[in-house]
Order: sequence, then C-alpha cells, then structure tokens
Amino acid sequence: MEWLVLAAPSILLIAVLVVPGWGVLTLLGRSGLAALTAAPAVSLGIVVLAALLVEATGWRWGLVPIALTSLIVAAVAFAVRRWTGPDLGAAQDLAWRWRNPTAWAGALMVVGSLLLWARHLTNVLPEPTSISQTYDNVFHLNVIRFISDTGDPGPWLPRDLNPAEGRTILYPTAWHQLAALAMPLTGGSVQLASNALLFVVCAVVWPLCALELCLALGVRTPAALLGAGVLAGAFSSYPFLMLDWGVLYPNLLSYAVIPATLALLAALVCAGPDTRTPLVPLLLVSGVAVLGTAVAHPNGALLVLALALPAVGSGALTTWHLARRRETSWVRAAVWWVVAAGALAAFVRLWLFARPSSRPWEPLHDIPTALGQALYGNPIMGPPGPIPAFLAAIGFALLALRPQHRWYIGAALVGLTLWVVGSGAPDGPVRELLTGAWYSDSYRLAPILALLSVPAAAYAVDRAVRWVHPTPIPRRAQTDRAAMAPTTRLRRRLLATTTIIPALLVVSSQWSPSIHHAVTHAHTAYDFADFECAEGDVTCLLTPDEFQMLRAVENLTPPDAVLLADPETGASLAYAFTGRRVLRPYIGATVTDAEQLLLEHLRAGPEQPGVCPAIQSTGITHVLDFGRQNVHSRWVETPGLDHLDESPAVRLVERHGAAALYEVVACR
Repeated sequence: MEWLVLAAPSILLIAVLVVPGWGVLTLLGRSGLAALTAAPAVSLGIVVLAALLVEATGWRWGLVPIALTSLIVAAVAFAVRRWTGPDLGAAQDLAWRWRNPTAWAGALMVVGSLLLWARHLTNVLPEPTSISQTYDNVFHLNVIRFISDTGDPGPWLPRDLNPAEGRTILYPTAWHQLAALAMPLTGGSVQLASNALLFVVCAVVWPLCALELCLALGVRTPAALLGAGVLAGAFSSYPFLMLDWGVLYPNLLSYAVIPATLALLAALVCAGPDTRTPLVPLLLVSGVAVLGTAVAHPNGALLVLALALPAVGSGALTTWHLARRRETSWVRAAVWWVVAAGALAAFVRLWLFARPSSRPWEPLHDIPTALGQALYGNPIMGPPGPIPAFLAAIGFALLALRPQHRWYIGAALVGLTLWVVGSGAPDGPVRELLTGAWYSDSYRLAPILALLSVPAAAYAVDRAVRWVHPTPIPRRAQTDRAAMAPTTRLRRRLLATTTIIPALLVVSSQWSPSIHHAVTHAHTAYDFADFECAEGDVTCLLTPDEFQMLRAVENLTPPDAVLLADPETGASLAYAFTGRRVLRPYIGATVTDAEQLLLEHLRAGPEQPGVCPAIQSTGITHVLDFGRQNVHSRWVETPGLDHLDESPAVRLVERHGAAALYEVVACR
C-alpha cells in the first residue's frame, strides 16, 4: 500500500504526456491506437513549447501554460487540416471498435506495461522515496526543486540556482519541468515526483512510442502488439541501464520518445513528394516531436536525426522513381532534393557543433567484443538476453526482404556503428566525430540497440503469427464486419495465439538472468550506501543516517537559512529535500574564493584571517557535515570542516551518526 503515494502524481503525468499530443493528432486526422502511440512524443514537444512560453511571458510554470499551449497547437493543427492537403488519415484496422482486436490489443499492451513496470520498479526502488545514489542525481533533484519553487522552467540552467557560476548554462530540463508539475501532488516531495515520472516514462511513454514504430513497420497482429509491450522491458540496455548509470534521467526521457519521433520522420520523408502524403501535418507533428526530444536531451535529437538519414535516402530514391514514372514533376522532385540537401547540410553543421566540453570516456571494449555484445543483446554487462536478441535478429532479416522497410535496416546500421565506434574504437578524431555528442560514453550509446531491436523483435513475432494464421488478419482495406469477424474456430485459434505468445515472452524474458541482473544492479544504485564504501563504488551518495539528517533539516533551520554543504557527500540535497539554500547545489558547481576559504579554515573561527568576511559575504547560517566519504567512495580533504565539534565558529544542532548539522555562531 505504501506505493500508492505514487498513484496521483503518476496519473497527472500520464495525462500531461498523452492528452495534448492525442488531441493534436486527432485533429490532424489520426484516430484510435495510431493517435495514442504517437501522443507522448508530440505531448513532450508541447510541454517544451509551454516552457518557452513561460520564459517569454514571465508566467509561473504549471498546468495552465501547458493547457494554453495545447490549445494553440491544436488550433494550428485544425487550420492545417482544413486548408492544406490530405490529413494524417485514420487506419481502419487501428480504430476503437469492439470487433477490432488489433486496437484493443494495443490498449491491453499499455495495461500490461503498467503492471510489468510496477513490478520492476518496486524491485529497483527499496522505497517510494528512494533516490538514485549516483553522481548526477544531486543536480537533477535540486533543479526539480528550483523549478517548483521559482516557477522558472527554462531550458537552461538558471544563474539563480548557483550565483557563483556568474552565467547561464544551456542544459536539457524537460525531465525537471515534468517532475516539477507533480510536486503539488506529492506534498512537496522531490523524491516522489521524480520516481512517479520514472514510472510513467518506463511504463507508458516508452512502450507507446515503441509501439508507434512497430505500427510504422506494419506490425498488426494482437499477439505481436502485446508482445511488443513485453519486449520493451526485455532488453537490459534500456531502460534499466539508464536507472543504473549516471543517473541519466534526461537521456531516459529523450530516448523514450525516439521510436515515435523516428516513425513520424520516416513517414514524412520516405514517400518523397507524393501528393497523397500529408506533408504539412507530418511536418507539424514531427517538428514538435523533434523539439521535445531535443530539450529532453540534445543528443537524443541528434540520434533520431541520424537514424532518419536512411529514410531520407529512401525518399530520394522514391522521388527519382516518381519523376521517371511521371507521377510527379521533375520540378517537384528537384525542390524535394534541394530541401533534403539543405536539411542534410543543417544536420551536419549541428552534428559538428554539438560537442560537449568534457573529456570523452575511454572505450570499454575492442571492436570485435562490441560487435559480439550487440549481437547477443546485452552490450554492457551481465548475462545475455538470448530470446529477445534472437527475435530481433530474425526481425531485421525479415525487414531486409521488404523494400519499403529497408530504410530501417539502414537506421539499425547507423545505431550499430555508433555503439561499436563509441565502445570499441580507440580514442581519436573519428571516435570523437561520431560519438562525441554522447561523450563517447558506452553507457549512453548502448540503449540505441534496444530502441531499434524492440520493433524488429515485434516484427518477427508478427510475421510468425501471420505464417501460422495467414487469414484473416485485419488489414486497412478490410473495413466491413464480415472481413473483420473470423469464424468461431479460427477466432479460438487466434485467441490462443494471442494469449500464449505474450505469456511465453514474459516467462522467457522477464525471468531471464539478464533482466534479473539488470534489476538487481539498478537496485544497488537506489539502495543506501554502506558506511564504508568499497573502492570503485560510485553509488555512495547517502547513508541511512545522512538521509534522516536531510529529512530533519527543515524542522531545525529557518526558511531563510543558507547551508555550507558538500554536494559530493550528498549534503547539498538539503535544498531538494527542504528548500533550504545551499552554496553549492550540484557536483562540479563553481566554488568562490570565500567558499574555498571556509572549506579550508572555518574550524579555526574568527582567529583565522578572512573567515569572518567569508561568512558574511556568503551569508551562511549553518553547516551540514556528512563527513569526508563521498559519492566516489573516496575521502576528500576539507580541513575547515574537520572536528567541528571543537570549533568556536559553530555549535552542534543535531547529529545522526556521522551526519551533523551545525549553526554558525561566529562573526555575528
């Protein structure tokens, strides 16, 4: 029952990430399951547009700007449908009808994903309020608190979060914008808001967007659609790896919508200048989806654009054939090629520009090992996942036989190249050129394989079902009741297939050593650190005593308190937990000269020259000391904070084990 505290914020976030996009897609002519599966990608773009609207107008972040932005985009969609060419169209085999098993299988897939990920996340998270004990989470939780407190959701790190920076820093904040929306329904708990969003992205956004790409590849059988939901949780490299390493919440969100965004982009470019293609509606929704992907994390947008390059090539060939057959004019073909070339040039420039400033990570493997790990479905660590990997391999082989789907093989080769180069190639200009946008980090590149393998595996299941039951599978052309109502005997066979295949996938994948290892390893990243962490452990952010101390700070300090705290020990999470200002709100934040002096000499008190001016300039009222052990499981020397119990500069307020809160009493 304790997990029910996540229900209300989860329901709110599901509504925010589904309803706006669903409404826009419906106005553009999509309906049924097809509108639902692409909705999260479009909704995320609308949320990002709402944040930009708030930045431009000075409004406070909340549901009202999102509702207003949704209405504006919906009005544009209505105008596009009324005054341009064909709309997105409604696939009859995906409409919500009682006798349409395809659409209802998609709906059941969502329900199954909710149950599946409820199980996974309750195994990953020790408690509903557990947090990732990793490096990046200090930043993520504090930014969520900042957006909730200030109402400022801008897609860049505000100077007010850390005035010592003296500048604004571009940073993807879509994750934090969404989590801040849920804060009022959690009693102000950043932990609950973040974990509710984690559940929604894994259980709703990712499976729906994966299903959108499955539909784009022609997957229609109920067994395959239900199986797609199972397969979305069958690869350890995504989303499990995102929970374990980093923690990479922005990448988790950005990658979740990539399949749907890729499907929309492919629909836009693959058909070339065919007059039957709804170019303007597709341009609208794909543009909004790419924007959402980019603000969730820029390398997600680079990835989806790179994966769409083979689709552009397919569209160029289609344009050539259309012009030769006089189905379009050479002028229209030339215009299409010029626009495509311009878009390609812009992409290349963007690719070269998006270079993170940090030094890239070293490769984990050599090239043969990286290739082998990609083939057996577990590219980072732990035992292989043979069943999903085998299905994906069969799916890719079958897709290669279909000319209309060969662009997807090209996309898979692009993704495989990025993984192999980033994980296996030696450092050098080629590796930096191709994978620098991901810091050449294998942990950021490994999920690409899962993003592309899930639809391929679902396609293999779909082809197998069609081979066993060649008729009657609902098709777009079959709209009458007789065509969509199989005989009683065949109906029973289809029902058995629809039940047995997903059940077999659940047993073979969800209880596999690969997923068990992924869940167990992710659990360690959310469990409390040991009091003495092993060397090399990078999940040593908080001990149980430190967690209790953070929860007590709100009742022990005034609202205007300013805390001197070390983010690497987790003490700076006092801001996320209580709203009390800390001098360094995230690891890597700029340290001023005054702060550095306090870290080195505060213990000496007023007798040390410069201590009093430093206390007065920083405004600190308290010191939150979590000792010297930090997230890197190593000791850091800060002599000014050692043995504060003996210091005349402070007095002890409360202690929990090694964690202590002191009030500054000197220089007042």
